Amino acid sequence: MSCETLNLPVKLGEMRACAKRLLSGISNSSALDVNILLSAVLQVNKDELDIHSERILTSSEQSLIDEFVSRRLNGEPVAYITGSKEFWSLPLLVSKAVLVPRPETELVVKQGLKATRLVENPWIADLGTGSGAISLALASELPQAFIFGSDVSYDALLVAKENRKLHGLNNVFFLGCDWLSAFPQNCFHAICSNPPYIESTDPCLNDPAIRHEPSQALVGGADGLHSIRRIVDSAASHLVNDGWLILEHGWNQGSATRKLMETAGFENVHTTRDLSGTERVTEGQLHL
Repeated sequence: MSCETLNLPVKLGEMRACAKRLLSGISNSSALDVNILLSAVLQVNKDELDIHSERILTSSEQSLIDEFVSRRLNGEPVAYITGSKEFWSLPLLVSKAVLVPRPETELVVKQGLKATRLVENPWIADLGTGSGAISLALASELPQAFIFGSDVSYDALLVAKENRKLHGLNNVFFLGCDWLSAFPQNCFHAICSNPPYIESTDPCLNDPAIRHEPSQALVGGADGLHSIRRIVDSAASHLVNDGWLILEHGWNQGSATRKLMETAGFENVHTTRDLSGTERVTEGQLHL
């Protein structure tokens, strides 16, 4: 960041305006980005920054803001810079070992709640849990449920466990395994997942923000369906009668995912669109 022309001492309002100008060239949400970064540095609510505009920044505050804005200028997601991201109204710790939780993934949570609403003590799996976002969101709504999150990444599981501790959600259990490999058969009322689904040649992988995220959590092989196929193939043997499989996927993968589920014997297969109207989550029910 370069706001060297600012007169000393530097006021928050001046630094805020300068940072916004710098970030406007690389972010469509520069004002929000700046507010989140400044609130993290100053430990104040981002909605209260206006009332602190005349505050004189300390040299350490200026340095940290410079560092944060410079990292954002290099394409690093805001969540990695601040170390946190809100999901389902839960503040979650994040690191470069996990994906940044995205709003569209909340649709997986909504469908998981819908699928298990009539079950007294549902068992629910969250495959590729990452930060634990889906698991913890479900657990916060279903205290009577047993939620199991799996991931092959040891570092990701450390983040998930810290988030569980942060929110005191003791009905969540995190395991290190490949998808469903550590679980017994016919035990889950719902299996949820936001698996890797981006095609390995997709140009979006060159986006500066995405390049900071773990590729193993993003890339789903040549056609983006490698992980989805594996989950669909193994899910039926791990669901109870009338259990549901709920998968997030790419904008153009709804038809292919429906076909995979139907071929595997799932019924009532349908796709739900996200708020932008994009086919985002496909689910199917197993009748044994």
